Amino acid sequence: MNLAYQIARKKQAKMVFILNDLFGIKNGSSFNPNED
Repeated sequence: MNLAYQIARKKQAKMVFILNDLFGIKNGSSFNPNED
């Protein structure tokens, strides 16, 4: 496993979750970042 890739994926997932949370509050709805 590539550790740098793993860390990047975790950071990306966290960023998506934060953005989803912010936009979810604004829009009154949210999407599941785990769904491709």
